[in-house]
Amino acid sequence: MQNALAAQSLVDTAEGALIEIENIGQRLREILVQAANDTNSYSDRESLQEEADSLLAEIDRIGASTTWAGQALFTGVDGSETGDDGTEYDFNTFTFLVGGGAGTANSLSINIYKYGGDAIPDAVRAFSAADSPSLIPDMIDFIDDSLGGLSEDRADLGSLYNRLGHTINNLTNISTNLAMARGRIRDADFAAETTNLAKQQILMQAGTAMLAQANASKQNVLSLLQG
Repeated sequence: MQNALAAQSLVDTAEGALIEIENIGQRLREILVQAANDTNSYSDRESLQEEADSLLAEIDRIGASTTWAGQALFTGVDGSETGDDGTEYDFNTFTFLVGGGAGTANSLSINIYKYGGDAIPDAVRAFSAADSPSLIPDMIDFIDDSLGGLSEDRADLGSLYNRLGHTINNLTNISTNLAMARGRIRDADFAAETTNLAKQQILMQAGTAMLAQANASKQNVLSLLQG
């Protein structure tokens, strides 16, 4: 059960990081929408771009520094897969042993996708709102796609978290019933031993009484002979 609880904590940590990245993505979208307005001067857009660059750097920092028990969660070192758009997405794979033995029946796995470099397309990172305002609608589309991917990843983590909750409930049920069964066995053994003790005590008392009666009979015969 401890394994399943630890797995839930790891998933919580990963989802917490994704929530912050998603919040940053939402703010990036707001900045782009604001920068698209032609009421902004070149310097206004430069200021907005400065905030956007800072937010992108924070996404990279979160992706690189989020760990659980010393293990990086978002470095993407275990494998990769190709998305529908042809983009390669790197991931870390985590396998949790949540049963009483080895094998797939007692384990759960999840791929946690790389964040930082993979969270926001390179086109957005290289973009300058001040220099290319006409491309802002395209950048907004890129951000929307990224936010959609984040939502899917959070959904995967959430479904695993809920599954682990059911796993923990089942393990608790197994442990509880095993303890109850062990207790019943111990109680049964105690009852049997108590019965045997009572039986032996009764036999001993009966033997003592019979011996006393035999001695008494001998004394009576001796008394008659002496009389």
